Amino acid sequence: MATIEKIRQVQLVGRKIRQLRKEHKLTQVELSARLGIQQSDLSRMEQGEYRVSLDTLFRILAEFKMSIGEFFEGVAQESITPRDVQLVQDFNALPRDAQREVEDFIAFKRIQARSDGPISGGGSGGPGGGGAVGGVGGSDAAADRATGAGGATAVGTVGAVGVKGGLPRSPGAT
Repeated sequence: MATIEKIRQVQLVGRKIRQLRKEHKLTQVELSARLGIQQSDLSRMEQGEYRVSLDTLFRILAEFKMSIGEFFEGVAQESITPRDVQLVQDFNALPRDAQREVEDFIAFKRIQARSDGPISGGGSGGPGGGGAVGGVGGSDAAADRATGAGGATAVGTVGAVGVKGGLPRSPGAT
């Protein structure tokens, strides 16, 4: 995940903590005392300057009597951009075979990124993906189709985006 996206997610979590604290009419001093943390640390968490540890997150959830799903439901909704929504709508409007081609291309780009270094952006949510934060992601099945058993060739072609004939063969592949 890109550094900017990580920072954004930390800020979204901080905003959610601040929102909950204010909804319960608590000051930072009061909430930090209940959580057993320093007020300055809570302030930095709310500002998105500090990441919230799992231990602290679970104490926050207990304090506000909510599940982790309830907490992150709102955070995930805030992190979905109009572009993410448009990409998913465009993907869903494609015929199933075209969706498979897109998934194959995403798998190809992931493999290419692994050999070239880290990929920026990414996003594994959406159809076939496992992430909580938007984007159109490929599935492991798409990666399997793209690499084949030995990582040699792609099954489909993605002519619309300029890739045809699958992945290049690796040296020594049969």
